[in-house]
Amino acid sequence: MATGIITMNRGEFFSFDTAIYDDSTPSGLYEMKANDVLYFALMEPHSKFEDAIILRAYGIYDGALIPGTKSRMFTIEINRGDTVNLAPGTYYYTLKLQKNVPADLLADGMGLSDPNAQLSTVVKRTKFIIHE
Repeated sequence: MATGIITMNRGEFFSFDTAIYDDSTPSGLYEMKANDVLYFALMEPHSKFEDAIILRAYGIYDGALIPGTKSRMFTIEINRGDTVNLAPGTYYYTLKLQKNVPADLLADGMGLSDPNAQLSTVVKRTKFIIHE
């Protein structure tokens, strides 16, 4: 799981696998529910999560089942087009989990528009360096 600094070249493809850890479960992994959403956000140094320049949402069926558990492994992908026009420099990424997104908002991909949305940080704001 990427929890450290990520470094990549501008305009190249990059991916990493991640799971959601939860010490309160026997497997140590969070068992994602149908109405949960995992968000990956890439932000400029002083911007907020809500103003991310790259924002990806992953639902339960976007993750591969981890053998022997009911948990999921997610592949976070940064495509060439995501970074080709970004200036080289230091950005920041985070992973957040939103539980129990109302079905009507989930269907429209609008979970973050819910004014009562509660997000849990899975990976805190961490450096993401883009080289030329």
